[in-house]
Amino acid sequence: MSKMSDSASPFGTCRDVLLIAFAAGILFLPSLFTRELWNPDEPRYMEVGREMVLLDDYLVPHLNGELYPDKPPMFFWLAAGLYRMGFGLNAGRMVALTASLGTILFTYFLGRQLFSRQAGLVAALAVLTAGLFLATSKMGVIDPLLAFFTTASIYAGLRAMGNESLHFRQWWLASYAAAGLAVLTKGPVGLAVPLLVLVGCKHTLGRKARKGGWIHLAGSVVLLGMVGAWLVPALIRGGTAYSDNILFHQTAGRVWKSYSHRNPFYYYFLNSAWIFLPWALFLVPAVWSAVKAWRNSDGVSARVGLAWFGVVLVFFTLFSGKRAGYLMPIMPAFGLLMGRYFVLVNRRQHPWPRVHKILVAITLSFFAAGFLLSIPAAAMAGKISRLAYPEDAALAQEVLSVGRGVLPWTVGFAIIGAVIAAIGWHAGCRRDNPRRLFPAVFLLVALLSLFADLIVLPRINRFKSGKTLIQAGEAYLANADFLFLYHRDFDGVYNLYTRKVAIPVLKGIEELGTALTAPGKVAVIARENHAYEALGTPPRQGHIAAQTRVGHRRMLLIANWRQGDVNSSPQTLTARKRGKK
Repeated sequence: MSKMSDSASPFGTCRDVLLIAFAAGILFLPSLFTRELWNPDEPRYMEVGREMVLLDDYLVPHLNGELYPDKPPMFFWLAAGLYRMGFGLNAGRMVALTASLGTILFTYFLGRQLFSRQAGLVAALAVLTAGLFLATSKMGVIDPLLAFFTTASIYAGLRAMGNESLHFRQWWLASYAAAGLAVLTKGPVGLAVPLLVLVGCKHTLGRKARKGGWIHLAGSVVLLGMVGAWLVPALIRGGTAYSDNILFHQTAGRVWKSYSHRNPFYYYFLNSAWIFLPWALFLVPAVWSAVKAWRNSDGVSARVGLAWFGVVLVFFTLFSGKRAGYLMPIMPAFGLLMGRYFVLVNRRQHPWPRVHKILVAITLSFFAAGFLLSIPAAAMAGKISRLAYPEDAALAQEVLSVGRGVLPWTVGFAIIGAVIAAIGWHAGCRRDNPRRLFPAVFLLVALLSLFADLIVLPRINRFKSGKTLIQAGEAYLANADFLFLYHRDFDGVYNLYTRKVAIPVLKGIEELGTALTAPGKVAVIARENHAYEALGTPPRQGHIAAQTRVGHRRMLLIANWRQGDVNSSPQTLTARKRGKK
C-alpha cells in the first residue's frame, strides 16, 4: 500500500480543505434558515435530544416522556449538547451537516493518499454534489452520522494496513474506536460495515496489507468497552421490553422481515439514478476502469474503491428493509471511483473516450432540460396537483399559489442554469476540456440547491412540517386545559412545537369520545381519516379547530369548545368531508 502516505504539501492541503468547506457551506447552510423540520423523522429525533436535556436523563433516550428503544443514543447525545449550546431546533441538523463535512474530508484524504491530490479533491466534490448525499446531509437524521463514523473507521483501518505507517497499532485502535461510535449511533450495522469493508480490502490487497496481530484483541476490548459502558446500564434501567426491542426487534427484525420500509432486492438498483446524480452515468465507465486496473501494481485505489462499493451495496441489498438513506456509507467509495476516473480522463488515459463525451453531453443536456422544463411545471403546478390528487381541490389551489409565487424566480434560475449547462457542454464536448466539467456541474448543482433552499422550500414548509398545524391552532392550544394525541403516528413530533415533554395518547374510539366529553377544554391532534372513523359524519363530539396537510396526510386539531378569536371560523367534520370551506 505504497500510496497510503502523506505526500501533499501542507499549503495545498489547507487550500483544498478550505475549498471543500466553502463548497459545502454554499450547499448546506441556506436550508438551516429557510426550511422547517419535516415530519416525521426530523422533529422526532430532535425531540428525543430535547427531552434528554429537559429530563436530565442521558442514559436512556425518551420520546413523549416514554423510553425510546428504536435507536442508540449517540445522535441524540450530540443533538442534546448542541441544543444546550443554543442551536435550538436546528441542533439535529447541525449534527448531520458537521458529520457530512467530516465524511467529505475523509474522502478527500483517502483519494489523495490512494491515488493523487487531484483525485482526492474530485472525489470529495463528487460526494458532496451527489443527490443522495446532498439531500440526506441537509436533514436532521442519523444516517450522515453513521456514514461519518464508518468512514472514519475504514480510513483508520486502511492507514493501519499501510506498510509505511509507523503507528499502525494506534491506527487500528482508532479504527475500532470509530466503529464503537458507529455502533452507538445505529447499532450493529455500525460495526458490520467497516468490518466487512476492511476484510474485503485486506483480501484485495493481499500481502501488501499489514494485519496487526494482537492489536485486534485490544481494539475489540476498546470497542466492547465503549458500547458496554452505555448498553449495560441502559438495559438495566430500561428493563425487559427495552432490551428486547433494541437488541432484537431493531436489528434482526429489520434484516429478515422488516416491519417498515420493506422493499424488493432490486430497490437500490432502481433508485441508483437519483442516488448518484449528477454522476450516475459515469459510474459504469468508472467501475470498468477500476476493474481493468485491478491487477496493476498501482491499482490500490481501484481495488479499495471496488471492494468498498461492492461490499456495502451487497450488504444493504440483503436487508429486507431498504431506504435510500441507508446507502450513505457507500458514498466515499463512490467518490474514490469518481476521483480516480476523472483524473484519468484529464490525463487522457480513460476507457471509451467517445462514450465519455456522450455521457457529458447527456448529463449537461439533462440539466438544461430540467431547468427549462421547470418553467411550465411551475406554471401548471395546480393542474399537476389536480391530476395527482383529483379528489382534493383545496390542495390543487394551494399548490397553484405556490407555483405562481415561484414562477418569476423559476424563469431567472432556469435561464442561468441553461446558459451554464451550454457553456459546460461546449467546453466538455466540443473543445474536449475535461477540467471544465466539474466546475460546470458544481455550479449547476449549487444553483439548484440555492433555488430549492431559498425559493421553493420556504413555500412548501406548510405541506411538510407539523409546525403549521400548531401555528394554525395556536389560539386553541393556548387555552386548552388538556391536549391529547389520537394514535401514535406522530408520537413526539408535536411535543417539539408545543414544548410539552409528554402528551397523553388516546388508544381507541372510546378513549377519544370520553376525552372530548370530559369537563374542561380538550384539544386532540389526530389524522383526518382516524378522526372520521372514530367520530363519524356528522361528528358526534367536537369540531375542527385547525387542519393542515403534512406530507400525504391531513392532520386535524379537534376541540370540544369554540372560541371567536381564531383567524378562520372552525369547520365541522361534515363540512371538511364534503370539501367545503
